[in-house]
Amino acid sequence: MTILAPFDGSSLSRTALERASEFAEYRNEPVVALTIIPDDEEFARERGWIDADGTYDQTAVRDEFERTVREVAPNATYR
Repeated sequence: MTILAPFDGSSLSRTALERASEFAEYRNEPVVALTIIPDDEEFARERGWIDADGTYDQTAVRDEFERTVREVAPNATYR
């Protein structure tokens, strides 16, 4: 069984990913951290993914999330 951990960069999603990783290690199961990154710039601003005056770059957001996932749960796969 694969353990799926939704990830949006929030502190709650980081904690959930940490717990999922701990549980996966205990069960010897893989973890997948999943982020849906819409092309809606306003959505990204509301979530704090970009500054109020920043340019929305989905690739940059994805790269930052992937870096964070690697820090929180090095054995997780990021999608």
